[in-house]
Amino acid sequence: MGTFSRIAIGLIGAAATAFGVILIFRHYNDIQKIKKIKAQHAERDESPANSSSPSFTTCSGNNDKSEASISPEEIQHLVSMLSAANTTKFFKIMKTLIQFSNDNVNIPSFSSHYILDNLYSQLTLGGDGDFLRSVNVHVLNLFTNIVVDEAIRNHLKVKIDRFFDAKLSTLDVNEIVALFRLLGNFAMLSDSADAVAKHSSEIFEFIACESPSIRRLAWTVLLNLSCESDCVLVMLESSVSNGADGILINSLREKDEIILSKSLKFLCNVYKSLQPLHEDKFSRESLFACLLKAKEDLKLQTTLLLPQLTSSEEAYEDTQRLLQILEECPMHNRFL
Repeated sequence: MGTFSRIAIGLIGAAATAFGVILIFRHYNDIQKIKKIKAQHAERDESPANSSSPSFTTCSGNNDKSEASISPEEIQHLVSMLSAANTTKFFKIMKTLIQFSNDNVNIPSFSSHYILDNLYSQLTLGGDGDFLRSVNVHVLNLFTNIVVDEAIRNHLKVKIDRFFDAKLSTLDVNEIVALFRLLGNFAMLSDSADAVAKHSSEIFEFIACESPSIRRLAWTVLLNLSCESDCVLVMLESSVSNGADGILINSLREKDEIILSKSLKFLCNVYKSLQPLHEDKFSRESLFACLLKAKEDLKLQTTLLLPQLTSSEEAYEDTQRLLQILEECPMHNRFL
């Protein structure tokens, strides 16, 4: 076959790939337009008499869902094209998949193990180069959207350990943000939180990061974990770096109100969990020991922080609560 023929076939293949994406995307957009028109007609048709009628459940919601959702076959078709796609097509497909995942009715269509494993295989955390890093961000953002589905979450949570095979310090800001968003969702759900808790010490290192976005998300993950008693124990047993007590103390000097609120809530949860525990269970390098070392300084910081807050602020109530918990927390002299 001549060179021109090979080029022609290549162009046809590329065009077919792009055309497939466009067709599925247009199909989805057409469905959304139809739904919008139906909703507008329903609003116009509703009369004052009808508006006072008792509400009732119908099967129309299920029909709308089947009409509106993208099928698993369509998702699989798009995912199957990723491995052979060039850079432009790859990101066009990924952005289309992410847009589909923004609609909850489409999320179950991602639950095929073939789809999930194929998407996961695109990840190269720790890889260098703008392309690989951007791929990681897109895949992680997609996973963040779809792990709300239990079947998808159960399949992906076993891969959480592999996210930490690469040193997190080698990832750029966008990768860390995308990863922590995903971990935050896993940590928020009791059936997957324990898989994240095992890596809490690695996440803890980022609460003092220069990037406010990363600090905020690191605290989000830790706060979500602190809401699960089993995860709190795992975190307390984990080793933290030297100076971690100083990081905790400095967290109350945080200027970002959202980050301050998250850190206060986290500290309330973990210090409250210390009271029934015995120090012999924990090492000097543990978060448990770190919290006890920081206790008196944190009491001072909370006392100084209260006058700077107004009673209407959420942080004010959390600061008062933390101060009370710290007052009630027993001292363990072995770590002093």
